[in-house]
Amino acid sequence: PATGGGNGLTGWKRAVEQLNYGSTFGLIGHYWRALDILTDFGDVATVTGVRCDFPDIPFKVLMPNSQNNLFDWDEVGDVVMNGGKAFSPPLRTRYARLVWEHTNGTNGIHCQFVGYGLQGQEETPYVPVP
Repeated sequence: PATGGGNGLTGWKRAVEQLNYGSTFGLIGHYWRALDILTDFGDVATVTGVRCDFPDIPFKVLMPNSQNNLFDWDEVGDVVMNGGKAFSPPLRTRYARLVWEHTNGTNGIHCQFVGYGLQGQEETPYVPVP
């Protein structure tokens, strides 16, 4: 789930969790400008892709180039799938960012990472927080 961070304000000062599927509104950037959301999975997770309900506005997925350095980010996921992106092979990371250069043309985007979170030693499906 989106947990905050990033570099910008959200439209209508909505909580960052509004980006998650199942939320009422979705998110836009402040005055439909850029939107930059940092997700902290809490532990290293296997991320297989991103799903997004507004395919008309391109976005970037960024991962830290080192798990200990949140200042240097690399773009990943060039395979587009129905408004989302797939990662092949899956990525292993604790942190990830979703970045839109603008959010014009929408009143709320829902976008969420998919994959597997770690619980103990077993991998379980990563499910969105309602």
